[in-house]
Amino acid sequence: MLKRSKLAFLLLLAAAVTCVSVMPMTDLPETAFNEIDTPVNQTIPVAPWVKFVPPVEVRFVLPRSFDLAGDGTLSIGPMTTYTELVESAEARARPILGEVCAQIADVQVRNRGTIGGNLCSNDPTNHLPPLMAAIGAELTITGRSGERTVPASDFFLGVYMTAVGQEELLTRITIPAGRRDGFAAVTLGVDGTCIANAAASVNGSLRIALGCVDAVPVLIEADSPDTVREAVRGAHLDPPGDVHASSEYRAHLAEVLAERAARQAMR
Repeated sequence: MLKRSKLAFLLLLAAAVTCVSVMPMTDLPETAFNEIDTPVNQTIPVAPWVKFVPPVEVRFVLPRSFDLAGDGTLSIGPMTTYTELVESAEARARPILGEVCAQIADVQVRNRGTIGGNLCSNDPTNHLPPLMAAIGAELTITGRSGERTVPASDFFLGVYMTAVGQEELLTRITIPAGRRDGFAAVTLGVDGTCIANAAASVNGSLRIALGCVDAVPVLIEADSPDTVREAVRGAHLDPPGDVHASSEYRAHLAEVLAERAARQAMR
């Protein structure tokens, strides 16, 4: 017999799931946009993320897909799972993607959680927002009036807030060609979310995105790994403090992790 606490959780889970109607991915765009016109709590475009948060309205839907262009540009469908990306031959054109996705949570989450879910949720402790900002990814958003493309540096607007508006869906993630990237993080245990993280990419200049220190990734540039810490201090970070880390400790981690990511990218 199930313990009462477990039974209560299962009943809560069932109640939450009944509030959500997952749209057929093949019906985009007409059916998709007709569905998201209905009252909130009746139909919500949904894809897995790294955490189970029933009330969160996450707006995206599209098939799992990869398209590697001749110039090395990689296009990823937002319903692609972490595991699919890690195992994809196309995604190896930008190795840092698989390296970071392999670090997210545990195998169960990686098998179900999606790239689009991670980005559209914009939890400041997520791995992918700073990575996408550092490597210069572009995100395609589709609505009734057509498509628009937003650079990752402008996509994240606040905690759980992105540029995907009402009656819009994230439909494609475009990754430019490149291989000189780095990522470093301190997490809550082996499978936990990040206390602080940093992503770096070299494409002419050394570009670094800091995560977990603000509501959105903080972008900085440096001349070399030796000047990264000075550049981080110049950003005048004021990260939040919580039970896991004080503001001062997160600011210190930002310097350390930014330098680690930069040195990895410069190898």
